[in-house]
Amino acid sequence: MNGTFEEYKEFVAECNEPVDKNIEHQYKKAFDQLNQRKDFEAALMTSDPPHLEEYRSYLAFEKKHGDPARVQCLFERAIQENCLAGDLWLQYLEYLDSDLKIANIVLAVYERAVRNCPWTVAIWQRYMVALERTEAEDGKVQDVFNRALNSGLTQAADYVATWLIYIDYLRRRISWDGEDEADRRLRTDAVRNAFAKAHEQLTEFFGDKADPSAQVVKYWAFFEAFYCKRMDEARKLWNEKIMQLGHGREASFWLEFYQFERVFGDENHCRKVLLKGVHTASDFPEMIVEELKNFERYYGTLESYDSSMEKCEAQMERVRERREKAAGKELQAAKKQGKPAAAKPGQQKPVAPKQKGAAAAPSAQNQKRLTAVLQQHTQSVEKANQRKAPAGRMEEQENGSGASAAAPGPDEASMVDSEGFKVPGFCAPKKAPKRAANDTEQDDGEGADKRRAWEPEVKKPRVDEAVRNQQTVFVSNLAFSTDEEQVKAAFHRASISGLVEVRLVGKRGNRSRGYGYVEFDNEASAMQALSIDRTMVEGRPMFVSVCRPDGEREKVFHFSTELEKSKLFISNLPFTITKEALNTIFEPYGPLKDVRMVTYRNGKPKGLAYVEYATEEAAQQAILKCNGLLIGDREIAVAISNPPKRKEPGFRKDDDETPEMRMYLGASVEELGPRGRGRSQVQLLPRSLSVKATPALAAGQTAQPAKMSNDDFRKMLLK
Repeated sequence: MNGTFEEYKEFVAECNEPVDKNIEHQYKKAFDQLNQRKDFEAALMTSDPPHLEEYRSYLAFEKKHGDPARVQCLFERAIQENCLAGDLWLQYLEYLDSDLKIANIVLAVYERAVRNCPWTVAIWQRYMVALERTEAEDGKVQDVFNRALNSGLTQAADYVATWLIYIDYLRRRISWDGEDEADRRLRTDAVRNAFAKAHEQLTEFFGDKADPSAQVVKYWAFFEAFYCKRMDEARKLWNEKIMQLGHGREASFWLEFYQFERVFGDENHCRKVLLKGVHTASDFPEMIVEELKNFERYYGTLESYDSSMEKCEAQMERVRERREKAAGKELQAAKKQGKPAAAKPGQQKPVAPKQKGAAAAPSAQNQKRLTAVLQQHTQSVEKANQRKAPAGRMEEQENGSGASAAAPGPDEASMVDSEGFKVPGFCAPKKAPKRAANDTEQDDGEGADKRRAWEPEVKKPRVDEAVRNQQTVFVSNLAFSTDEEQVKAAFHRASISGLVEVRLVGKRGNRSRGYGYVEFDNEASAMQALSIDRTMVEGRPMFVSVCRPDGEREKVFHFSTELEKSKLFISNLPFTITKEALNTIFEPYGPLKDVRMVTYRNGKPKGLAYVEYATEEAAQQAILKCNGLLIGDREIAVAISNPPKRKEPGFRKDDDETPEMRMYLGASVEELGPRGRGRSQVQLLPRSLSVKATPALAAGQTAQPAKMSNDDFRKMLLK
């Protein structure tokens, strides 16, 4: 640009004319703009593609200066290299909606956005709003809505949000004042049908928990009450589609229903809703009771207040009883989990001698007396233990006369009350004799025996079984020849500390069954051990999973079954490719989080792999560059990881597959036998009795003679 301006000045000088002031002003303005953007352009030239972060900083600068043409041009440059970046498309569309506002340009960009990023739900939603803003035809909005539903929405929340945007559009089309009655009725019915279809599809595709806050049905009830003045229909929706479908036990929903009645209903229905909520809610009925008190204070009479409070008190008493029973069950379960281990064979539990004439169990009065005696002895022992030895002369008295205090005798240690029950005695622990300064730890003989007589027995703390399970992992898919040392080495190589024990489940001989348990001394190490799942040990991937009790074990799939935009699925890989080679191929497009090779249980590769990036943009760039890449003699396929939904336990593949579906999937349609099995099922018939079917001969064919053995020829000649 500078050289062009110099040539212009030379040309003007040759013509003996002055430099145009306007041209000189425009040149200086353009030169200043170039200097301001020179650093951004240099960053784009020196950075690695797709330059997403550099474009974002550049766009922020251009938006600040507010030149729409330059901003749009820069967005187009960024989109060209990042066409799969959904957030970049959203920024572009937001700028066009708020600043440019040219219908043809805006709708064209929306169409390109949904074609490149159909999985970004926010683009579909903004597209429908933009069509309504530009007063597009009803058929166009409905077409975009149907395409959005068929774009592969995997989250129930996205499905709910898309339906609500479309219902908003249908509701805003209704003119409650200017339209004739017939047209208004048609549009109102269309809104109701949309509500019903949305609720039906959400329940069908995602189950009863698809809309946890019941947004669709609440909106439906509001539409009926506020716009259509059909309060009975609104109450029916609240009762049948919200309360009876799982939300009736939640106090928050009853309070919302009450607020709905306060706005659109009457006092009698408000009171009915609150009373029904007190009897139905199981989480926090106290909240509804408090709201009912306030309601009666504002609107009720003394009789209604007394009646409501009487019902509330009776219900709360039942709630307290249920909670006490539940707490008792939890306490019993906790005691069962912490019960002492059973005695080993050969050991007998100490049995207290049964006193002659004693009853099998003490009565309630004797039990109280026994408890009082035990508390009295406990207090006396605590006072004795709390006494501290004074310094100075008191130490000499302790070593002299104080040390001569004898322990309680057998009559004091065990007493019998007036009813004949034996009361255990509580003896204060004997004080250790003061050792001389010249005593060493090497003394033995009688002195060691005396010291052991007063030293308390130290028992190792018992670890709860539930805690041990949390500190243990389950390892499987091991080779039968793998031993404990090889498993320990695998965890040591991963720098996992705190390993206590490796227990492999054995079978005949010295070979294991291929699975076992690895115990650690803390839960953090056990959680860290899960990170080395599928580490190769003796040529096989070692599976590491959470240790569960026998009654709670179930098959757990450790990987996601939903759309993961930052993870790629690579297929048709050569069987000889390694994890390091995949790192080399995919690392140039962004930082990698994980590379996982899919293998059989014996460790042999399947030709599949998963590559996970730190950002979605890096994954999208890798798809553009690596899909169809030739590795060896194979052309790999790269796509966003979107595995099919896993079937529930007990599901049979043939349950929901028609013959046409099986033919489409590449399977042959076989005629089933009498028990629903294939014709290839083995018949329970001896071979000597089975008769092979003779194939039918076509017209004009003759049967071929069977081959004869030497024995057949001999029999034929002897005839």
